[in-house]
Formats: sequence, C-alpha cells, structure tokens
Amino acid sequence: MPAFRDLTGRQFGNWTVLWRGETRSTRIHWVCQCVCGATKQVSGAHLVGGKTRGCGCVRPSGEAHPSFKHGKSDTTEHNIWMRMINRCTNERCPEWHIYGGRGITVCERWRDNFEAFLADMGHRPTSRHSIDRIDNNGNYEPANCRWATPKEQARNLRKNLVVDLDGRSVTLAEACEVTGINYGAAKYRLKAGYHWRGIDYAPR
Repeated sequence: MPAFRDLTGRQFGNWTVLWRGETRSTRIHWVCQCVCGATKQVSGAHLVGGKTRGCGCVRPSGEAHPSFKHGKSDTTEHNIWMRMINRCTNERCPEWHIYGGRGITVCERWRDNFEAFLADMGHRPTSRHSIDRIDNNGNYEPANCRWATPKEQARNLRKNLVVDLDGRSVTLAEACEVTGINYGAAKYRLKAGYHWRGIDYAPR
C-alpha cells in the first residue's frame, strides 16, 4: 500500500487540516476547519489540487456568504461534535481503540454537518450532560444518541452487568437501587447462578 502524504496542520485556502479522516472510494479524506469555524471532511486530492478553498462562507472578495449562519464554532456543542468525529476517524486519537478502532462510526447526516447534529440533538440541557450512545455497540446517529448525566453514562458502560428486572433490561446497579437490595450481595449471587428476588441475567 503506497504511503500517504500527511496533510495535518497544513492550510489550503480557508481550510486548516486537523487530522486524517475516513477513506472513501480509495480517497483519503481529512477533517478540516474553515476560518469561520465550520468543520468538514475534505478529499486530500481536492485540497492539494485547489478544488476546494473553504466551506463557502467567505467569497473571494472577503465578504461573508449569506449561506453561513450557524456561528457556533466556539460553543460546547460544536466541541463535542468535533471530538465525536475525532475519536471515530482519527487513528492518532487516544480514544480511537474504543471507538473507530472497534467499528463505531458517525452517521453520514452528522459527519460533515454540525447544523444537522445540533438540529437533531439540540443544546445540552446542563453543563453536566454529555453525548451518550444508548447502545454502546451502536454508532453515533440520531436514534442512538442522547444527552446524559454522568450517572446515566456510568450505567450505560459496556462493562456493566445487565440484568432482567420484571421483564425490563437494566443495569444491576439500577435494579439494586429500585429494589433496595445490596449490590455486592446481588452481584455475588447472580454470578453463582442464582435467580434472586426478581433479578436475573438478561441477554445483551
């Protein structure tokens, strides 16, 4: 496989290359940020060949294009969106191995369009909320994402024990909270193969 040309950190017109993105139809794409703050995956061939000089927010005259409207590149939601793309597309990201490295992707609607992401997710309710995938083995897409608190996120970790409580799949921690039984005791008895007080292992 031929070596690729690393474009990280380089500027092409209004674009600044942030990191390597996906490979689409054998072409390497790069996550780039425009001077306006908009972020998009752009073909390396188009960058080097001068076929794209920015997202279209700035005309050759230097005037802002009327189509540029989100103006939210400095918001927390925009930073969350960028980090989401980074950990799913950038092999150098420290979190790559638990996201992109195991097949987690960002849906096409969100991948190059922050406005679509914001329209689907809305603003996070509080500063304690962060993006969470309901199915930890699923992708970043509208049907599988929500704003969640640290407690909700912790309950959704892949390593959590998932049990059946009255026909509902919940984490063991939540089941113990609802029933009032001791977590350590419940965990021990379940691992020993006991069905205890309405709690049993649930398939994942």
